[in-house]
Amino acid sequence: MQSSSLENDSVNHSMPQYEELVTGVNCPTCNGTGKVPRDSEREYVALIPLSDKRLKPRRTVLWIGVTVSICLLLLIGTFCSLFFLLPRSIVLTSTKPLLQPYAVYFSHRERVMTMDIQNHVNLTNDNYFSITVTKIEMSIAYGDTSLCETANDTLTTSVGPRSLHLLSSRLVCRVATDSTESLVRFCSLPTDENLVYLRFNFAVTSSYMLDHKEEATISAVQIVNCSNTVVPTTLVPATTIQPTTTASTTTDSTTSSAIGSSSVTWTVSSTAYPFD
Repeated sequence: MQSSSLENDSVNHSMPQYEELVTGVNCPTCNGTGKVPRDSEREYVALIPLSDKRLKPRRTVLWIGVTVSICLLLLIGTFCSLFFLLPRSIVLTSTKPLLQPYAVYFSHRERVMTMDIQNHVNLTNDNYFSITVTKIEMSIAYGDTSLCETANDTLTTSVGPRSLHLLSSRLVCRVATDSTESLVRFCSLPTDENLVYLRFNFAVTSSYMLDHKEEATISAVQIVNCSNTVVPTTLVPATTIQPTTTASTTTDSTTSSAIGSSSVTWTVSSTAYPFD
């Protein structure tokens, strides 16, 4: 009996001692097996201490910072795109200078006054991108009477961003005495300066951003020296007309044939033709 008790003691000392198993009871969840049945795995909730590292994901601050930075960059990019790409107005201005025609001619037989005149306007591009001027129109009126007009739709003038550009338009204007007899009579007076007020209307068409077109207009009343003592000026080579002084009839016909085309640049001095 004593030997058997000694054997039992030696066996007990050789086996590992687990306090949980010795002093406690089997877990009711797994019945001491250490495993949860598959049929019941969704019925239990695991309790994790707050100090567990699994509750503190790594690089949380980094990901939050990256997300906020991306949102700020998108916001700034959208604002800059709207600010720089938003179309702004295209403005025409004029300093209204005294205009000296290149030449003024009078035809006694046809009772017509012809002025070769050029005017200028300033185009201001307030956009942050370049624009292209594709068309410029100019018309001249005396009071409520329209005298003449011209248009150039073959332009490809580029105007840089936030810049000012000078545009010019030249026109050979034929004024008949039927509608403006007082104007023609006044301009035909043999004086050095015959100053009249004429209204110039400009319309400029420009394109930008996928062929979007915009038109800017301006109307300005300017003083024009319509005296026929103005010395003609040649800008480009053109047909030269030399009127004869022996016969006024020949001079009239030659001048009349030349002023019928706006492409002629006058290079001769004018001769006054008084009207009856």
